[in-house]
Amino acid sequence: MNRGESGSSETEHVEAWSMSQIGRWMTWGGLRGATFATALVDLPPAFVDYLENGRFVMPPEFFPKYNSEPDDEYTPGDYPPDEEGGVDEQPSDTTTATVTTTTAPSEVEEQGEQVAHGSDDLSSFRELEETVNTAIQRLGGSVFCKTNWSSAKDAVWMTQNCSAKVTNFSELVLLLKSSDFIAQDFEKARQFNFPITLALREFRVLNPSMEMRCVVVDSVLVCACQRNCNIFHAFLYQFKAAMREALIAFFHDHLSGFPLSDYIFDVYFVSTTEIILVDVSPLEGSSKLPLVSWSEIVEFKAMIEAPHTSPKPSPSATATASQFPIMRLVETEQGITLDESVYWRVPHDFVDVSSEAAIEAFSKNSLL
Repeated sequence: MNRGESGSSETEHVEAWSMSQIGRWMTWGGLRGATFATALVDLPPAFVDYLENGRFVMPPEFFPKYNSEPDDEYTPGDYPPDEEGGVDEQPSDTTTATVTTTTAPSEVEEQGEQVAHGSDDLSSFRELEETVNTAIQRLGGSVFCKTNWSSAKDAVWMTQNCSAKVTNFSELVLLLKSSDFIAQDFEKARQFNFPITLALREFRVLNPSMEMRCVVVDSVLVCACQRNCNIFHAFLYQFKAAMREALIAFFHDHLSGFPLSDYIFDVYFVSTTEIILVDVSPLEGSSKLPLVSWSEIVEFKAMIEAPHTSPKPSPSATATASQFPIMRLVETEQGITLDESVYWRVPHDFVDVSSEAAIEAFSKNSLL
């Protein structure tokens, strides 16, 4: 915990980021079986280098072929006739679709030779591809992917159906290579000298209203907040007390003795009594804390550390130690906040070169 205070040592800082890696927290004793089924894959340095620096090369089967109408004369799946009545030549099965900048003819020929020899396309990672595809099938045929700490949720606009669901290696590469969050994970892993891990998680469609972000201070569960605050869910209030009791039991059963003293964990309520752990992250300055302020976190910490000697709570205090954990939900429709995912739904280049009026018009006339 380092917002407004500098008590955390460098060792504690490193340990917080180390223990919050998905490959560590999900294999810790108390959390085995408390989260989604997950396959962990160590990413080879060559593949990480490809994601960061290689050209964007995808196999042709990733792109859907044109399907003709039933009453057309040509075979379904063929390309449509051109204006002269002939049939456009189809690419061969060995063609690889490549997204590159415009280049001179000589450079195109050279790049074509490189792709043919597999110097920087996906054919260089056949063993990893087989490992990933096998894991996906074992997890039901579709997964949600993330690396040490982050998912590629900022890149879902790049996929064909704007979904984080991954069904094969090619779709995985598309998300990982397009995500700034994943790139930041790579940078942080190098900073701490941690191996880079890929987590393939059983894919489930989650109801945003049932996600909660929980804050732990000095190993005490102090607060649980509605994670998605861009929607008012009136029905949650009738289950608030039952959800609080379920959280207390879950924390006691699965997180008692967890190595970190200050951290955040996210949970999903399958029902008011059944909880699945979604993620663990450090309680640090970059943490997003819905419905609770950092000044309150500092106040909660003071209550826990010196319950009998601490000064009388300030008039702005919102709780006493005996009330932990506090449950907070969006109280009215006027209390909702902006959905931050809107910032991830278009490329940065589009925002940089467009006027506010153009962006507003685009938003009104799109499905985004």
